[in-house]
Amino acid sequence: MTPEQRNQARLDLLKELYDYHFQNGGRAASINTEKEGKTDNELVTAIQYLDDKNLIEGKILHRAAYQAKITAYGIDLIESGGSLR
Repeated sequence: MTPEQRNQARLDLLKELYDYHFQNGGRAASINTEKEGKTDNELVTAIQYLDDKNLIEGKILHRAAYQAKITAYGIDLIESGGSLR
């Protein structure tokens, strides 16, 4: 995966969490990090990146799942049309 593709995947994930936030009364989303019985490392590192940037609050639920909630910073970034760079 190229850096541009990773950046787009992180932004797509943030947009999904933005939509989830407003569709579900601000609740955190559960994210399955397994694909075909293996850990999706690209997804895990995307969650960690967004958490490190304080755009989401992420928490490991167990080996194959995270709980993630978009923060006010993440909402502002999406609503301003900003980028992750």
